Amino acid sequence: MNCNNKVLVGRYYDEVLTKREFNVIDEIFDVTFQSHLSNGTSIGLEVYKSYIKESFAALSDIEVHIKDQISEQNKVVTRWMAKGKLVKPFAGISEIGKTVEVSAIHIHRIKNGLIVDHWEAINLHTIVIK
Repeated sequence: MNCNNKVLVGRYYDEVLTKREFNVIDEIFDVTFQSHLSNGTSIGLEVYKSYIKESFAALSDIEVHIKDQISEQNKVVTRWMAKGKLVKPFAGISEIGKTVEVSAIHIHRIKNGLIVDHWEAINLHTIVIK
């Protein structure tokens, strides 16, 4: 089961974020999905999708690489790194044409073979702009 959970979450990073196969979200996320933000609020699936679309619009060639992944029971913890070329201001970054690199940790909770919850810790202190 844990191996299947890692494969499921891996599809998010590879197919959705890197390959931009946006429709895969509907295959791997439950309609009740909640993303729990660091400020304590939560957003639903449709708002989360809009955030992903904003990322796609701002970063022309985003690539996401899984660095570590741990799966236990119904949760998968992933340490990842992403980079992409900035084509419009995004998340307070305005250096158009530059490559932006960021690392973060996500925790995904899986239920009935679908992603139902997500917690994110982005390391803003290590953003690299080249």
